[in-house]
Amino acid sequence: MNTSSTNKKNTENKSFYRYALILFMVLIIGISATIFWYYDYYIMDHVEFMSSVTITNATVGINTNTSSLQFGKIPLEGVGTRYFKISSKRRALVRIIPTGNITPFIDFSENDFILDPGVVKTINATLSVPQNATIGNYSGIIKVYFYRK
Repeated sequence: MNTSSTNKKNTENKSFYRYALILFMVLIIGISATIFWYYDYYIMDHVEFMSSVTITNATVGINTNTSSLQFGKIPLEGVGTRYFKISSKRRALVRIIPTGNITPFIDFSENDFILDPGVVKTINATLSVPQNATIGNYSGIIKVYFYRK
């Protein structure tokens, strides 16, 4: 082997290791930046509970079940309000997300708020039925997320 080909190989090896090192550093910086960015907002806990309503022509019915958010029977253009209480052992950003076909009818007194440790917050859930709603049963799951803040 002559000196010229050995030097060329050494240069190629150094170039390969240099590019590998740069790629590794970019990867580490990217992972670190992602962890830093999302560190404050990861989900600490979440709670899910059922919610339902029966939209009727003219009758009102009350459901006193406390294990879920049940509105009973509500007539067209009617309004029903239920409440639930939440608390957290740590400071948290609270986000309430309704799912299911009940979603367009339900609204919360507060959402996307900071909850301090030990504070018990009462959240009113108001279900408003428009005049053009279809009569029937509607249900969904209410998801309450506690994000680290």
